[in-house]
Amino acid sequence: MTNSLAPSVAKRLTHKANLLIQVDRASLLKVGSIFAKANQEGLNLTQDELATIIGCSRGSLSNVFLGKSFNQEIITGLLILLEPINPETNRKYSYEEIYKLAIKIDSDEIQRRFDEIRKQKLLGGSADK
Repeated sequence: MTNSLAPSVAKRLTHKANLLIQVDRASLLKVGSIFAKANQEGLNLTQDELATIIGCSRGSLSNVFLGKSFNQEIITGLLILLEPINPETNRKYSYEEIYKLAIKIDSDEIQRRFDEIRKQKLLGGSADK
């Protein structure tokens, strides 16, 4: 790796670190495991069979199970087909519940930024940097 690539890589990593809503592999793996467990306990279909029914490629489906991606259409199809049960509520997972499991939200930082902008507006200043 050459030193000329380092600044652009550092810029991307800094930008990603500043995002308030992030998806990480561990969170996506949890989502994938929910669907894998629901499949094993219910229909027990192969990934090829699931992909055919949902209408996606086996690779795309596999990426969801392995925690490599969060595809709205595939997630919705899995929710409808497998009807995974949330052990905390003993009801079927909703899309919103699955989405919340897949993301991390820095609500304290969101509130801090909101308060800063509100303060600037009250003082008559601009919130733009």
